[in-house]
Amino acid sequence: MALQVGKLLREAYERVTHLLKKHEKQLHALANALLERETLTADEINKVVHPFQEPQLPFQEEAFALT
Repeated sequence: MALQVGKLLREAYERVTHLLKKHEKQLHALANALLERETLTADEINKVVHPFQEPQLPFQEEAFALT
């Protein structure tokens, strides 16, 4: 049992370490934005984390735009 728990913890640690390294730039950008503003809306967070992604229309507007 203790070996299984240790294995799960090691795997989780490796996965988290990988994710933090993979998204390091976005994490730093978000931290800097929070230091400047203290509070961010979901839209502001998305703009910081995905600066080059075009905004998506809300579901209702998207359905209307396609007709």
